[in-house]
Amino acid sequence: MPVRKKYGRPTPFTIIKPTYKAFTTILLVFCLWTLFYVLLNSDDEDDDENANVSLHGAYSLVDRDEFLFKKINRKAPHDPNPDHHIIASSSSSSSNVGLNFEKSTTFNFLLEHMSMDWHFWWMSTRLEAIWPQVKSEAFKIVGDCEEFHPYSRKKIIITPGLLTLTNFASPQTIKNGGSLGELMQWADLVAGCLALCQQVVVRSNLKVVANELKAMSLSSLEKNKNGIRTSEDQGCAGADEVDIIFTDIPGYRALPQQITQLYKYKFRILDVYGTEPAYNDLAFIKAHNLSVGWGGLDLNPKQFYTMFPHTPDNSFLGFMITKDQIYNRHANYNDDNDINNGNINNKDDDKRVNNNNNHNEDDNPIRFQKLLPEGSELLGIQDVNSYKKLLSSAKVCVGLGDPIESPSPLLALASGCIFLNPAKNLTLFGKPTSRIITSQHPYLERYIKEPHVFTFDAHDSKQLEAVMQRIAKIKDFAPVFPYAFSVRGFLHNLNDRLLGQNFCTDNNIKRSKSTNDHYNFYLADGNHIDCKELCYDKNLICELDHFIHLNHVNSFKRFCHFISKSIFLFLIACNNTRPLKT
Repeated sequence: MPVRKKYGRPTPFTIIKPTYKAFTTILLVFCLWTLFYVLLNSDDEDDDENANVSLHGAYSLVDRDEFLFKKINRKAPHDPNPDHHIIASSSSSSSNVGLNFEKSTTFNFLLEHMSMDWHFWWMSTRLEAIWPQVKSEAFKIVGDCEEFHPYSRKKIIITPGLLTLTNFASPQTIKNGGSLGELMQWADLVAGCLALCQQVVVRSNLKVVANELKAMSLSSLEKNKNGIRTSEDQGCAGADEVDIIFTDIPGYRALPQQITQLYKYKFRILDVYGTEPAYNDLAFIKAHNLSVGWGGLDLNPKQFYTMFPHTPDNSFLGFMITKDQIYNRHANYNDDNDINNGNINNKDDDKRVNNNNNHNEDDNPIRFQKLLPEGSELLGIQDVNSYKKLLSSAKVCVGLGDPIESPSPLLALASGCIFLNPAKNLTLFGKPTSRIITSQHPYLERYIKEPHVFTFDAHDSKQLEAVMQRIAKIKDFAPVFPYAFSVRGFLHNLNDRLLGQNFCTDNNIKRSKSTNDHYNFYLADGNHIDCKELCYDKNLICELDHFIHLNHVNSFKRFCHFISKSIFLFLIACNNTRPLKT
């Protein structure tokens, strides 16, 4: 009793309080368990409703035996959360599913897989459109895939980083006129690899890719009896699980460093403008205090795949111009009338528009109608079919300075248009290259030239006037484009890259036993800045494989009195201030 008197009679609250805590704890556990149960079983219910289609994070698996590949809705998938660009994967996304290269080899499966992911909706649309022609041309190169030699069948992962780390490929961005050049190249890469009988897996979730590559590395390590990584594993891990990993610079940087080092020489980096060795080698960058920018990946320069052949240091990939993009010229205009003209991406002043207005009617996608000169018509952003129709009736496609080196002018040339190429003199700020951009499209300026491509000073109205008068006299508007950008040319080039490049074995090239007598050496003068320029003027190709023969003491003795060694040379060089040996 003394205790009770001291503290008083227990109140109802003091008696119920412990019971209340226990009740709330039990209720919370029950709610969490119920929520987990519902989420766990919702996948099974969705599978029954959608013919056994199960989504695991950013990719999907389809049971081909039960799914009949019904017609795909080609409307752009809705992005439920446009601010969240990396789709979170479920707990079983990598460890339980893994990579099923055998299943992903079929076109229908891959197309269905990509159409379910909003990152790939535009790519899947192009993939479906070009597939019949791509498959037909690939058959002429590799034959029937069922008879394709297993040794030549590569296991390929394709994961575009820029598409998933930004809004680059979102339906809204594309609807507002976003650049489709890189999306086009990615779609052509997927179609080409699949048509060439390779085993392809496409991923939009870099976390899933990292987990899968890590699992492959551990699996490969377990196969080693000693459990110790060999020299081949450093940069070439997962020898039996994956052969090639296609991504871009943002995607490569977003992956954990442990993964990029394990698979270093299996990566292929799609790089529109290219990466020069000086901006790729970390030792050179640090020694010369260069800005890293998009560079510093420290890969073999040949691992960078470009859209146009900028430099022999990188590998040229390109894209495809299909038959439906090569238009017949229709008799829907009079040669004596003014020239119909399509202008692309005006980001400079409108002097050219005013000057062109004296000769033609502009189909000009300038953002604001009030900026257009009198007589011009704003057509706005065109869909694919409208753009095709526009090109088939136009005679001239006028570049207005931007974007730099896009596929659009080449598509215009394939339709029979003449391209007006404004001259420039700038560098690609922030890009891993010191290449000087001499025009909106340097490739067309150099390799196509007149009468299909006219490069002009955009600020010289008299020069533009003279160019327009010369164009008005041209009667034959025949389609023209390089073979490398045809479907067959692209497939030939891609097939050579897939089967011929192996940076795991070729990364440290040793000097062969061939003598220097088999090669012709040229010494550049002050008019040539590099090997590419010198060889171009001599109608040759700058072949970097020959450098291993030239970069030797015996070779230099033929040209120079004094020889010094350095690991920080751009190219093999000779000091012109010293006399050459005769």
